[in-house]
Parts: sequence; structure tokens; C-alpha cells
Amino acid sequence: VVIRIPSLEKMVNTTDRVCLVTISTFVWGRRALDIIREHFTNVVVVATPWPFTDEEKKAARQQLKDNEYDYLISIWNGLFLLPREFEKAKKGAINIHPSPPEHPGMGMFTYVRLFPEKRSFHGSTLHEIDAKLDHGEIYLAERFDVPKSRVQMTDVEFYGKSGNLTLEQLRKACQVLEKGVPTTELRSLSLKPEKWADQFFTAHQEEEWLKDLPEDDPTRDLNVETGAVLVKHFACPADSMTE
Repeated sequence: VVIRIPSLEKMVNTTDRVCLVTISTFVWGRRALDIIREHFTNVVVVATPWPFTDEEKKAARQQLKDNEYDYLISIWNGLFLLPREFEKAKKGAINIHPSPPEHPGMGMFTYVRLFPEKRSFHGSTLHEIDAKLDHGEIYLAERFDVPKSRVQMTDVEFYGKSGNLTLEQLRKACQVLEKGVPTTELRSLSLKPEKWADQFFTAHQEEEWLKDLPEDDPTRDLNVETGAVLVKHFACPADSMTE
């Protein structure tokens, strides 16, 4: 059943159930929930803090096992989803990766800051989830320029722009999916075919990038500095997802 609210000129899906998988301790998870609720009335939230413990991961997996859902939406999510978890989504499972398809995997924020001569842009990728991380069909990829200097674009501005772009892609996806269509209908969002880069970036590589810098290079503390930015400007209470 789809209800039209004339005064708001919006469609609200009251039939399909959405499972949101996200991080509870960043503002983007809370904002993602708000966006989904604008389009769907039946939403279940599987949220973990970041970082999370083995017990918290186990609880999240149990929640995914116990619930039925038509759509699974992963955004700002640190939990690697298993086939049994995303394949049970009757109409499809999507992830919004906070980086362009040129950077599948980990270290996406570190890389663009450390190696501006290699990649002077960042972005976000909306894609179908499959058995490999950052690998499924791409429905929408968007990018923005990143200046070489962290003075021209501060870490707060950089993370803020990255987070907002992922939320914009989520809104675009919900505007399509609220009609009750399968996630493959999201192909209509893309203006051109996109593909993932062949190289997959690992957390170990990110550690090596920083370790290989000269000891007097202030960029060695990049993860510490940006982590502090995330906590100060984009953190929220974990229980904000249970309202």
C-alpha cells in the first residue's frame, strides 16, 4: 500500500519493511534513519557503535537473523554483511560506500589526504551488495574535488561534505524504492556506466602508508587528528538510534 499525502506531495510506503544497518555513534546513521522514515513507515534498525566488540557484532547478526525485510540498506556501516543476511532482502540490498568507485575498501579518507597527486577528488558510491566487499553493481557514483591543502578544505569540511553526499544518495534511492520496486530499478539514477577499480584497499595498507612517512612528517598523525574531528563534530549518543 502506498499512501499519498497531498499536503506534502510525498509518497510513503506502508507495506515494505526496510532494514537499516549503520553505525549508531555517528550523526550520519541517525540522519539516515530520519530520511528512510520519510519514505517508509516500517523500518528496523541494526546499529552498532564504532568500534564495536565481538559481543556487539554477535548481537547485530542475531538481529539480522531474527528479522524479515524487503530491503536492506547499509550506510556508514562497519559490519561486513554475510550472504545469508543480505540475500534474505526480498527486493534487494544496497550499500552506500563513502568513497568513489576508484577506491573500494578501506582507508578512503586517508588516501585522498595523503596522496593528492594521485587522486584529487572524493565521492560516494551507491551499489548492490554481493558476497565481496565494495564489489556489487554500481547504481550511482558521485564525486567532488578535494584541494591539495588541508587549509583550503579542513577535515571538518571534508568529512561533512562526504557524509552529506552519502545522505543525498540515500534520499535519491529512497525516492525510487518507496514505489515498492526492486533495487535494480536504481539503475535509472546513473547517467553513465561505472565500475570498481581493480585494486582493493586494505586496512593494513592504510597502516603502511602512515608508517612509511618520515618521522617528522605531521601527516603521520593524520588518523589521530581526523579521528578527533569525527568525535568532536560528528559523534552522537549510541541510544539516539533507539528513539
